[in-house]
Amino acid sequence: MILLQWIGVMAIAIEAASAEYTYFADHRGVGIRDADGTTCLYLSFTLQMRNNNLGEGAPLESIDLGDSVLGGRCGIAAHEDDSAYLSAKFTHINRTRTFLFNFKQATIVVDRYEQARWSLYRMSYAEAYDDQQVVFLSPNGSSVVSGPLKQQFTCRDTINTTLTHDVYQPIDIFLGPPVEIQSYGMSSNIYLCERTRRRSLSESFEAKSTVASGIVLLLSSIGVIVGHTLRRHFIPERKAAYDNLG
Repeated sequence: MILLQWIGVMAIAIEAASAEYTYFADHRGVGIRDADGTTCLYLSFTLQMRNNNLGEGAPLESIDLGDSVLGGRCGIAAHEDDSAYLSAKFTHINRTRTFLFNFKQATIVVDRYEQARWSLYRMSYAEAYDDQQVVFLSPNGSSVVSGPLKQQFTCRDTINTTLTHDVYQPIDIFLGPPVEIQSYGMSSNIYLCERTRRRSLSESFEAKSTVASGIVLLLSSIGVIVGHTLRRHFIPERKAAYDNLG
């Protein structure tokens, strides 16, 4: 009953929001524009899912959100009670599948300073077939991704999450790189996800170490050559030996 109410409420919300916004898909992702034509929410990533209810070794399924019927609404930045969401509905004969991305914002303390942040706090997948419906949800109390409010979230690594159900096996979701999310308006400021930052720092350190090792090896080689040259010209015995080689 709760799941039926959830789907019914979402259907009403999507229909109401559609009157205020327009939805679009481009070569990179999908998004929402407000009444002024300004992009206010944008998602760009490859989406794959593994439905473990199909048995052991279930294959990965690639989902193109651009092929769906989009819905949703934008939120106003700096209004903490104002949430945003984007839905993507696929319909085939009497089977409907819906992905839902829910965003919210909050002010939290980071390094002793208050920071306005957004989060993809809930992701869900609903499947309806005839009169049967089931909804898989991401865990409560944990965000799929999060970032500063007025920055573009960017990640060059795959983001994984699991959607669960009380009865059925979980569904694994993979957001593939490059992942770009702007949930409360567009921004040119980029916020790199933690995993990409750590990997970039590690790769930078390895590159610098390789360069430093190369320089040390080069200097050592030059030192050996210079040493042989000096011994040849300034040590009489060695100079005579070199001259006799000719």
